[in-house]
Amino acid sequence: MTTPQKILLSICIPTYNRSAILKDTMERIVADPAFDNEVEIIISDNNSTDGTGDVVKAFTERFSNVHYYRNETNIFDRNFQTVLSYANGDYLKLQNDYIYFPEGGLAFMKEEIRNYQSTRQPLFFIRKVRKRRMKQDSIVCRSLDEYILAVSYYSTWLSSFGCWHEDFRSLTEKDRYFHTSLQQVDWIYRIISEKKGAVISTHPVFETTKLPLGARGGYNYFGVHVGKYYEIMLDFIKDGSISTSVYNRDRKYTLWMYRERFIRYILFPKKGNYFGMDKSLRVLWHYYKVFPLFYLIMFVFLLALVLKTVYYPFNLLIEAIKNK
Repeated sequence: MTTPQKILLSICIPTYNRSAILKDTMERIVADPAFDNEVEIIISDNNSTDGTGDVVKAFTERFSNVHYYRNETNIFDRNFQTVLSYANGDYLKLQNDYIYFPEGGLAFMKEEIRNYQSTRQPLFFIRKVRKRRMKQDSIVCRSLDEYILAVSYYSTWLSSFGCWHEDFRSLTEKDRYFHTSLQQVDWIYRIISEKKGAVISTHPVFETTKLPLGARGGYNYFGVHVGKYYEIMLDFIKDGSISTSVYNRDRKYTLWMYRERFIRYILFPKKGNYFGMDKSLRVLWHYYKVFPLFYLIMFVFLLALVLKTVYYPFNLLIEAIKNK
């Protein structure tokens, strides 16, 4: 009697009403030479109405290591922890339904997991880190402060989360930050705090499927990636896991990185923008008002707004002449 091969990696994908995107993603993953009996795909469908179940059925009939679950109701972001709870692998990888692996990416991830399998050191695969760390394929962090200084707000991306099976099981109150849409940030912070460090792999193991306009909407960009992100961080400052100096340094960094996005989203809310912008100024003022750079950005924003107002009637006149 043969012993079933142990699952090394569980790719956990929460999804909702993106059947076409999910189909494309899964076709790419199962076609990867590194997709074998050591890897499983777990799909947790948040009660989709677009035939997602039929799409996944075509894969579950072909592959015994592809598993599909469907929630009776839409449980929103609690689906993140739900999909992870179904996993059997030694390492659990939370992944967006529009993420696949470039050539060699999945094989690299598996090998990296094996490298740390005996030590059980927290391991995160993060596509983007702060620019000064981008040339490092592997970043060793000895504390949560060091992790934040390396990764910053990039940890808010869902696919930044992954952990050893037992580390996820040991997390209590997994949905305590459900209201933030950033439960995975809390999980990362807690695991690093508990284990006193982590390793970040920045090797390019992910590719992103281009989504149609509106496919990622449904929440306020700055409300989540600034307001809720720092709400979580402030709670970790209170218990001593994060220092105030790192919090301030990170705010300066995110303010600089968001400068163009802020001006573009506010001035042109309908141009390639699928996020809500309601109360964005209030959120940005709350977290950035102490930094001189914020006022420089506001000046540029106001200047751009004036120019837009001045030239808008002129552009309308030109368009009217063209259409005659």
